[in-house]
Amino acid sequence: MNLFTVKLKNEPGTLARIAEAMAGRGVDIRGVGGGGIGDVGVAAFITDNDAATREALAEANCEFSEAEAVMADVEDKPGTLARLTRALADAGVNLQGVLVLQSMGDRARLAFAVDDAMKAREALRSAGAMGM
Repeated sequence: MNLFTVKLKNEPGTLARIAEAMAGRGVDIRGVGGGGIGDVGVAAFITDNDAATREALAEANCEFSEAEAVMADVEDKPGTLARLTRALADAGVNLQGVLVLQSMGDRARLAFAVDDAMKAREALRSAGAMGM
């Protein structure tokens, strides 16, 4: 499963156009996040179908990148993200994106888009993440 990062124009309707392109290909969006600064926006997606997502984004003429997503169940408390991202950095793993997929009381499920999934899993496990 990959995390797709899409460069957007920060204007009304841009995200709707992309969501419609994915819907047209039957893609179920499992996680989404994003933001913008000035004229530039970014959206990040995890979906149920990487190939169809890739096709929908290309069809919509979107500039995007994708990276393997490593899922991790973690404690939902202050400092957890700092500890996990420090572990990834110390392991030499480049973090290309992160999404909160689910919050479950005192636990959360995160998706980390990384350049080296094997090293990321090891680093996250050593930092106390579960479920990878």
